[in-house]
Amino acid sequence: MKIISDYSDKGVEKVMLIREVILKAVAKIYTWSQAAYILGYTPRHMSRIKRRYEKYGFDGLYDRRTKTGPKLIDMEVLEKILTLYKDKYKGFNVAHYRDILKKEENIEISYTHLYKTLLNAGLIMKTRKKVHRRKRERKPETGMMLLMDTSDHIWFSDYESHLIAIMDDAASEIYKARIFDSDSTLNNMSVIKSVVEEKGIFGSLYVDRASMFTTTRRGGVHVNIKEEQEDTQIQRALKSLNITMINANSPQAKGRVERLFKTFQDRLVKELKLHNINSMDEANDYIEKVFLPDYNNKFKKEPLSPDSFFLKTTVDLDNIFCVKEERIVDNANCVKWNGKVFQIERQDFRYSFAKARVTVNKHINGTISISYGHKTIGIYDENAVPIKKIKRQRMFKESKELYATA
Repeated sequence: MKIISDYSDKGVEKVMLIREVILKAVAKIYTWSQAAYILGYTPRHMSRIKRRYEKYGFDGLYDRRTKTGPKLIDMEVLEKILTLYKDKYKGFNVAHYRDILKKEENIEISYTHLYKTLLNAGLIMKTRKKVHRRKRERKPETGMMLLMDTSDHIWFSDYESHLIAIMDDAASEIYKARIFDSDSTLNNMSVIKSVVEEKGIFGSLYVDRASMFTTTRRGGVHVNIKEEQEDTQIQRALKSLNITMINANSPQAKGRVERLFKTFQDRLVKELKLHNINSMDEANDYIEKVFLPDYNNKFKKEPLSPDSFFLKTTVDLDNIFCVKEERIVDNANCVKWNGKVFQIERQDFRYSFAKARVTVNKHINGTISISYGHKTIGIYDENAVPIKKIKRQRMFKESKELYATA
């Protein structure tokens, strides 16, 4: 029996051409008559070649062996794999398609065999090797540094939405990923807040230089430009929890989260389409219950240290992760904010708030509260309507209960 090395380069090249044409015929890109015409064979001889490939696999194209050779995969299964990819899973990368075949179709095949089969059938393009870059070493403990970014993409339906994700640098575990209509300060805060609630306070947050994370304007000749700008709302919230913010100067600096989004844009979009998910609520429910557990189970790394940097906290996170703006109360004990007027009720500790400086807090759940020092003096909905009149003698206690149930 001959082996590949016994043949000339020209012979090997001919066999590669035969295999490519056969796979395209199996994938129904060519008819078997067209395949025979391309190879210069008669239909009868083409049927012989097909039978040899079915019986002996790739090796059967080199010589006519009398002994039974190893079968790589049944022709029926091979045809099913190619047909499924062309009709149902078109666009899936090879690794993802291999996982889906095992999970959804109960077909197991090696990555190399699947890649060569799809490539020779003309269903995928040959991938280019990426340039080797020097990587930043991972943090040794979970919770030492988290990476956060937003990916604007058409995740479902036919309009662009924003997926905000936060992952651990030490283990590449995704703690939260959620799709929003906008990449706003409050939406980013909600993702950070959920991690602090579930895991605890972490060491640092690695983000880009977007305006909600950092102020890039520094001084100048303009009247309204301060020499040193105030912290952004997210900077202020993180500082109150002693979390350090690190700003990346380029997309390459946060390569791990950038590669994460490439995987999401490839896998998540196709899985949402596969399950006919067309709404944001359904998409977020699928991400939380199905996609993230599968992703973390497959791609999560073992950290260098078994210790955790997370620190549990009992602080009022609703009062930290909100947008805070100062206002001056007018003579009628009203606060004007975003085109709406908020009436402040009389309090036991102060007869009037006229000319007082108060803080308007817009919370993640959509409610607005007004605070004077450490006291909450009003809680309202988005239309400035009081949610509940707070009894003056129990004002502070009941305001905290409202935040817990809002």
